Amino acid sequence: MARRTSTSAPEPPAFERAGAFGASEFAKALGITREQLDAYERDGTLPSPRRRIRGEVAQRAYSVDDLIASRVALGIPSPLSSPRRQLFLNFKGGVGKTVIAANYAYRVARHGLRVLAIDLDAQGHLTKCLGLDPAAQPATLLDVLRDRVPIDRVRVQAAAGLSNLDVLPANLALSPIELVLSQKNAREFQLKKALDGQVGRYDVIVLDAPPNLSLLNLNAILAIDDLIVPVLTDFLSYDGLRILFENLETVREDFGFEPERIGILVNGYTAGESLSQQSRAAIEQFYGGLVLDTVVRKSTAFGQATAEQKPVLEIAPRSKAAADIDRLVTELLGI
Repeated sequence: MARRTSTSAPEPPAFERAGAFGASEFAKALGITREQLDAYERDGTLPSPRRRIRGEVAQRAYSVDDLIASRVALGIPSPLSSPRRQLFLNFKGGVGKTVIAANYAYRVARHGLRVLAIDLDAQGHLTKCLGLDPAAQPATLLDVLRDRVPIDRVRVQAAAGLSNLDVLPANLALSPIELVLSQKNAREFQLKKALDGQVGRYDVIVLDAPPNLSLLNLNAILAIDDLIVPVLTDFLSYDGLRILFENLETVREDFGFEPERIGILVNGYTAGESLSQQSRAAIEQFYGGLVLDTVVRKSTAFGQATAEQKPVLEIAPRSKAAADIDRLVTELLGI
């Protein structure tokens, strides 16, 4: 059994670690005008910002930590009305689910919210996408559910350079989780019980699940508020959707539970390809209001970010990939 005090990810240089904002972006994140920000800094309500050199110009620069502290100083409440638990799941593999989940969690944390990203897959791809080495992690969700080790003793703090982004990592040590859960009383609710112990600690909990029917995935479904289902614009994706919705109906019948919100997210979309257009139209026709307005377009920036194990917002902040993730956050959380 692994027992340890939670650790932090290695720290990059200051502004890379901070995920720096410019003045206008910072004011927008606070929900105030640029003029109000200037006034607060002049009168000392907010501290003078740091500077970064861009060419021959010294620009104001703010970190996510500055955003969090400024909300407190100005008495600005969290932009969320209530905490959310959000699961990314599809029973068809290869739909880009983990890459979207990792970048989504990072973008939410860039809004100054406290985020916990939970990797439910023994392959550890979410862990890796957020800059951590899965094999180097001494504890996983297995320790939480098998041995009742508190999440705050297993999580890795300050992932991807953000002090408010924690990761509950995964690696091959998570593999026995199905056997562990099968031997528990109330086995379907073990994950919910663990997450209930985190109430008040996080604004958003993002879970990334493997593409299979399993007791762990049932635990995840019964523990969440929102289910996000990434789907590619190909007709094979219908199989994953069909199986998933059949299982959701079984969950509703057996447990009297269904997520508050289910959103089908079209991923890998290419507007110029007739197959993408036809497949998207078919998904929208069949699933109607469950299909999210946000569409994640096909972008090489996702591949580049994944290869470098960094968020796309840091690798290519002006890319369509970053813009689509931003739109997804806005649609799902209203921020």
